[in-house]
Amino acid sequence: SLWKNAISKPFSISNPVALHRINLILSEILLRRTKTGLMKSGEFLQNLPQKYERIKEITLSSAENDIYSALYTKSRSQFDQYLSAGAVLKNYVHVLAFILRLRQCVVHPLLLLQNQDSNITSTSS
Repeated sequence: SLWKNAISKPFSISNPVALHRINLILSEILLRRTKTGLMKSGEFLQNLPQKYERIKEITLSSAENDIYSALYTKSRSQFDQYLSAGAVLKNYVHVLAFILRLRQCVVHPLLLLQNQDSNITSTSS
């Protein structure tokens, strides 16, 4: 087929022509919008509010701290295994999930129960 000969085969052997062809096709299909993109009238495409960050220090209860510590210890152990195996980049999604779970735990420990992939819902591990 045309797609196979013009795109798939050249792409599989890392031919830069294939990437150029894909970019040409996608540039006609996709519209890339950025925060600074302007319409013809000069108005921004997206009127976003100013970024607002608030850092609030909290004190966890004893039970919350136990849950957080158990989650942190398990996450850190897994991260260290990735690090020693030189596989952090291959498992970056898992590392981001560790961070997400730690953040969820600080917001409310019950948020961990909503994550079906997490086996850490108590301090027993």
